[in-house]
Amino acid sequence: MQPIFGRVEQDGYAIDLGPLGKISLGKATGRDFKMRVGDEPVGELLSRIIAQAEADQKAGLSSKAERDPARLEADKRMALSMFSLFDAIDYGSGEVRDMVMALSVPPNPGEAPVAMDVRIARLAYGEDAPAKSGYAVEGFSFAGAGAKAGFESLSYSGFSLAPMFKGLKEALAKPETEIDSLDFRKLIP
Repeated sequence: MQPIFGRVEQDGYAIDLGPLGKISLGKATGRDFKMRVGDEPVGELLSRIIAQAEADQKAGLSSKAERDPARLEADKRMALSMFSLFDAIDYGSGEVRDMVMALSVPPNPGEAPVAMDVRIARLAYGEDAPAKSGYAVEGFSFAGAGAKAGFESLSYSGFSLAPMFKGLKEALAKPETEIDSLDFRKLIP
């Protein structure tokens, strides 16, 4: 792992997603972010993910659509590439405050987009989370399509997701593995 930044601070950030909506962040801080060169360049992986999502949307494929064996194999390779990112990044620690997302969520093919509003008062990870590890989400709420929910605080610490990602990588690397038949109980952190 090579250090990417020792400390970063940012105040006020907005992302315009066009017809998909907008995201804004208040103050964000981070420390000790590290990466190593992965199996595949991150830019190429993200381009493949976006291209596949656009092709699926254009073809009208939903997540429940029947897929041919070649496509299922391609999905397994994509998942393996994405899981390899887990080993290539060390996020260090930090927090993000006042996240607001006004999104237009793509529905099932042929249906009108659904407006969704999400607010998170604080996201914290690493040294800024409880017990100086894990993650914390505070002041979460969402509303859209007639539904709404929220919680004041949700956090975890003291366990690692690494065994889950390792187990998924090992299972998907085997040609005979079918995603629908995975025993997910073996992947619990």
